[in-house]
Amino acid sequence: MLIKKIKQRVEKFKTENEGIIKEKELKGNLFKRWGRYITIPPTRWIYKNTNLRPNQLTVFVIIWGYLTAYLFTKGTYTYILIGAISLLLNNWADYIDGSLARMQKSSSKFGAWIDHVPDVFKFSLVIGTLTFGLFKTTNNIQIIIFGALAVTSYVMTNYIYIFFKHEFPYADEVIEETKGASLVMKNFFYDAPFIVWSLLLAAIFGRTYELIIFYGIYGWVYNIGAYFMLTRKILQHEKKSKIF
Repeated sequence: MLIKKIKQRVEKFKTENEGIIKEKELKGNLFKRWGRYITIPPTRWIYKNTNLRPNQLTVFVIIWGYLTAYLFTKGTYTYILIGAISLLLNNWADYIDGSLARMQKSSSKFGAWIDHVPDVFKFSLVIGTLTFGLFKTTNNIQIIIFGALAVTSYVMTNYIYIFFKHEFPYADEVIEETKGASLVMKNFFYDAPFIVWSLLLAAIFGRTYELIIFYGIYGWVYNIGAYFMLTRKILQHEKKSKIF
């Protein structure tokens, strides 16, 4: 009975917010999906009570994110925890501008550009500054090596995703199909929401050193797996197109 009520509430929420949240976001990974749900009320409040434009909010979120990255350079438990909490709030705020643009019917390519590209810089910077901070407090060169692997793997994840979408017209279909078939690909995609939540948990338990090592290994394992998986999908589509 309880599960049925929850499902009914979820369906009602989807119906009420149709057009504000993209359909693929409602089917997206757990971290991003709940982030979208949580930010709907503040988005509606901003829409009704302010004259704030989406691009203005985007610029504010970008500056806030870069200032947050600075906190990690301190390398202490307190600063890292404050930084992790700030990054979570910043990530949620980053969802608002897109929803606000759809509510105001002001979505644009320029808005998408200034929203998405600085995100790659921001999270690369977060991993880099956290690595620097941990090196300051531990003086262990190992963390620099794994930090470099973590940053490059994050950039590579975005490169693979963007290049695939740019070159192949069926990319969106393949990506959604792959995510739907794989729990890891769907919920543990090596992107912003995953980094935000894993960093927060690691910061709470004082395990950010181990987290950087994990990022360095997991990021590249994920990218290699994604590359071969997408390669197989491309070959399957190419074969189909030749047959028809």
